[in-house]
Amino acid sequence: MKTVSPSTIERLAELEQEMIASKRSAAAEALGEALAALVRPASGWLTTGQAAERLNITIPTV
Repeated sequence: MKTVSPSTIERLAELEQEMIASKRSAAAEALGEALAALVRPASGWLTTGQAAERLNITIPTV
């Protein structure tokens, strides 16, 4: 599965806030759900490798 970059996550969060500000609640809710799904690990836990990849650091640093 391809990972989503932190900058993409940040941009989606910004878009969600823009939708809230413009009172587009359905769009904001959809973005919020998508964000939650993208940042949540499938098993509920991150492996050290997944954490390192998300933080762009080495596994021993985790």
